[in-house]
Amino acid sequence: MASSTVRTCAIVTCKRSSFALCHCCEEHLCINHLNEHSNLLNTKLIPLADEINTLLDRIRRESLTESSCLKDLEEWRREAHQIVDRFYETKRKQLINEISKDKTIELDRLKFKIDTLIREQDATQDQIDLITEKIRSIKQAIDEFQNLGLIIHPFTIDDNLIVLKSNAFLPLRTASRTMSYTASNSAMASNEKHVLIENESNLCLVNDRLTVTKKTLWTFGEIWGMCWSSTLARFIIVTNKILFILDEKTMTLTQCQISSDKNWYRGTCSNTTLFLSTWQLGEGSNIIEYSLPSIQYMKQWQPPLTCNKNEWIEDFEFKNSSLAMIIVHDDGKCGRFELRSATTLQCIWSIVLDGGYQCYSINYDQWIVIKNKQAEILHISNDGGILEQQQYDSQITNVAVLNNNILMIKTANHINLHEI
Repeated sequence: MASSTVRTCAIVTCKRSSFALCHCCEEHLCINHLNEHSNLLNTKLIPLADEINTLLDRIRRESLTESSCLKDLEEWRREAHQIVDRFYETKRKQLINEISKDKTIELDRLKFKIDTLIREQDATQDQIDLITEKIRSIKQAIDEFQNLGLIIHPFTIDDNLIVLKSNAFLPLRTASRTMSYTASNSAMASNEKHVLIENESNLCLVNDRLTVTKKTLWTFGEIWGMCWSSTLARFIIVTNKILFILDEKTMTLTQCQISSDKNWYRGTCSNTTLFLSTWQLGEGSNIIEYSLPSIQYMKQWQPPLTCNKNEWIEDFEFKNSSLAMIIVHDDGKCGRFELRSATTLQCIWSIVLDGGYQCYSINYDQWIVIKNKQAEILHISNDGGILEQQQYDSQITNVAVLNNNILMIKTANHINLHEI
C-alpha cells in the first residue's frame, strides 16, 4: 500500500497539517490559516469599496457643470453665437445697401427735379414721361428685391472641431515601461493586440506591457518596412527584394511571390489594396498596388506623380481613403509631409519639413510625425496643421500605436512605452 506524504502548514510557527493549496500565494495552509488568509484579503476589499462609494457620491453630488472643460465649451458657444450674429448683421446690411444706397440717391434726385419743375412751372410732357419711367424702374427694382432669393450653404460643424485635450497627447507622460532590443533596423508594425519588432535575430510580438509573447527566427536580412493587413489578418514584412507574410497565431513565415526590378522600401494596406513603395537613388519612388486578399498586380505610379526623381518616399501610410507620405530630398536635408488621395495621388495638403521621418495615424484622422535626427515629435491635425510638438530625450527611430492609448517609441537601443 502506497504511503502518502502529509504536508504541514506553510506558516513557520504552525505545526498543523495543511488543508488546501492557496492559489493566491501558492502556499499549503491549514484550515485556520487558510481562513485567516481569506479574511485578510477580504479586509483589503473594504477600503476599495469605500473609495468606489466616495467617487460615486462625488459624481452624483458635485456639479459637473463646474468642470473647466464645460466652462470652456460654454465660452466657445457664446463666442460662436457672436460670430454668427456679426456675420448675419454684416450680410443683412450688405443686402439692404444693395438696394437702398443707389435707389435712395436716384429718388432724392428725382424729388429735387420735381420740386424744381413745380416751383418754376415749366415742366414738359417729355420730362414727366422720363420721371415716370425712372420711378417705375426703381419700383420694379424694389419689388424684385422683395422676392430676391439667396444661395445659402448649410452651416456645418465638423465633429473634430472640439475634442478633449487628452486626445492631443503631447506632451507625453514619462515612459511607464522600457525594454532593450538589438536589431539593425527600426521597422515596427501594430495591430489591435501586438507590436511586431525584430530583436536578437527574431521577429517578436510585444504586448501592451512590453512583454514578448511570441517569436520566430529571422534569417532573411535587413527589414525595410512592416505593416498589418486586417484583410489577411497577417503582418507583411518588406525586405529589399522579397516580401514575407507572418501569421500572428502560428508565427509562420510565407514568402510572397511578387517581385520588382527596383528595391522594395515600405508597405501599407487598405481593406482592398496593398501599397508598396520602391526606392532607387536618383530615380525617385514608385508605388505599386496589389489587390487583397489575392495579392494580384493592379497598377503602378511613377515619378513625377509620386515624387520628383531627386526625392524618395521615406514613409507612407493608408488611412480613410488617403495616403500620408513623408517625401525627402536625396540630400536628406529637406522634405515634406503630404496627405494625398489613395486613388489619384492628388495632394490634399502639404507641410514643409526639414529632414527624414516616419508617420503614424492616430485618432480623429490625425497624425504623428517624428523627426529622427532632431528627436522631435509633431502632432498633425486632420487638415494639415501642427497642433503640438515635443522634443524627445533621445533620437527616435520609429513609433507605433497600440489600442489607441499606448505609444511605443523606438530609440537606438530601447523601446519606451508611453500611455496616452
